[in-house]
Amino acid sequence: GVKQYRSIAVGYDPLRQAFSALRTEIHRPDGTVIPGRLEYGGKTDDEANNLYYDYVVTYIVFPDLKPGDRIYARWELRDTEQRNAYGEYFGALEVFSAPHRTLRKGLEVWMPAGRTLFHRAVRLDLPPRVTEEDRWTRYRWEAGPLAARPQEASMPGIGDVEPYLHVSTFADWKEM
Repeated sequence: GVKQYRSIAVGYDPLRQAFSALRTEIHRPDGTVIPGRLEYGGKTDDEANNLYYDYVVTYIVFPDLKPGDRIYARWELRDTEQRNAYGEYFGALEVFSAPHRTLRKGLEVWMPAGRTLFHRAVRLDLPPRVTEEDRWTRYRWEAGPLAARPQEASMPGIGDVEPYLHVSTFADWKEM
């Protein structure tokens, strides 16, 4: 039931990224708003991943979640590393489904003006809204409502069956 939705795990590499919770709330049917809280979870349980990355998990927690409540969670991951193995490369993959019904899901990327961000939506039609602000170009993708993703034992990986958005400063593998 509702217990499985009491936390959202956000993974990141603290040596290269900064995590900020911008807004985390429970919205009750009577209009009451209750703030969520953060709990540091430490290193991920994925031993193979931990060999190569310093990923940690922070949980956005909604301990008093009840049937009928809605949660609002907005966070930011900011790159803090000045250099990476691929120069000024940036890339992300965002899955546009969840194990629960989702009213709205989005991804926002800010790039220096004049820098191209390549993007490809797979199994969904999701063009970005692009705006110019000062010396920045803002790309925003938003979708919803999203139906709950079916959960089955031994089902194919998320990337094989679910809609996702891939963004990158590389046009293709040859550019790497």
